[in-house]
Amino acid sequence: MKEEEAVFVLGKKFSFARNEGENLPTTRVRVGSSMVLPEELADEYDKHFPPGPRKHKRETNRVLKYELTLVLDVDRSPVEHGLRFFIEGRPIDVLADHAVFYGAAASEYQTLISSNNSNRYDIIRGHRMTFVIDKLEEKMSVKQASFSCGSTPCSEVPIMGRLTTWLRIEDYGMHDPVYFPFVPFDAFWKTWNWYVDQRSKQIEQLRNMPLPSFPPEILND
Repeated sequence: MKEEEAVFVLGKKFSFARNEGENLPTTRVRVGSSMVLPEELADEYDKHFPPGPRKHKRETNRVLKYELTLVLDVDRSPVEHGLRFFIEGRPIDVLADHAVFYGAAASEYQTLISSNNSNRYDIIRGHRMTFVIDKLEEKMSVKQASFSCGSTPCSEVPIMGRLTTWLRIEDYGMHDPVYFPFVPFDAFWKTWNWYVDQRSKQIEQLRNMPLPSFPPEILND
């Protein structure tokens, strides 16, 4: 990656993550013929685009307890399970009545839940949606989802608004982005259903658009 490109791509990512209170990786990244620290890239980006007030590092010792809930009757197949979790003993049922895990995956659900480096976020890799729990703010977001927009199946990284939350994942030595806002538990499904409704309208408009006339060089490529 060229130096200028690295500053405005990697530098932006590291700057935003640092400003959110995350610790940056200490492994150097290649920029052209040089190996540069993420801190240096973030500093260079900040020279061009000064960041806002930096947030304090937000780490927590909270460990959530999870338990499965039965969503469908056991006579139906596949069996669907929701998830109830507890924050300092308080039960949170935002996922308890929704099909998070299907069939045999439910018996291994604990392997599908992990925390990021700072332990602030728990990532739940469900069958159709990957949820992210903010244990400090007690909010929830969605990182990836498969759902139906009317009669059209969708599988995408949900994006709503300009805010990006970067999750430091040590296994990958990188920051993983979440583009959907973190919403209080009691408002999450109302927000999500609104998003799906908007996406359905967008896709319906695209399906009804006439096909464009592509240049021959594109069609023959």
